[in-house]
Amino acid sequence: MFNNRGQVLVLFLLLIPVLLIVLVIVIDIGNVTSEKIALENLCSLAIDEDDVYTFIRLNDDDIDVNVTDDDIILEKRVDGLLSHVIDLDFFDLKVVCEKGDLDA
Repeated sequence: MFNNRGQVLVLFLLLIPVLLIVLVIVIDIGNVTSEKIALENLCSLAIDEDDVYTFIRLNDDDIDVNVTDDDIILEKRVDGLLSHVIDLDFFDLKVVCEKGDLDA
């Protein structure tokens, strides 16, 4: 008979990095999704261009606002945990709202 006492410990030590990577991916996806929802909410709350700038400055100074004839574009960079490991320092988020949608 062989002694199998250390077998589960070795498997557990091999699976720890995989579990940590999955956990960090879930956290990154959750953070990016949360930030995107926040940008969409800011865009939907604004009635006109002046309101967009007011809401942005009250909530977050890191958001870039571009106003065109038909659209309001909100852009933000979000840092991620796993992105530093794979040499990608940020995620770019972009939300486009049509000005016609703001009047509804």
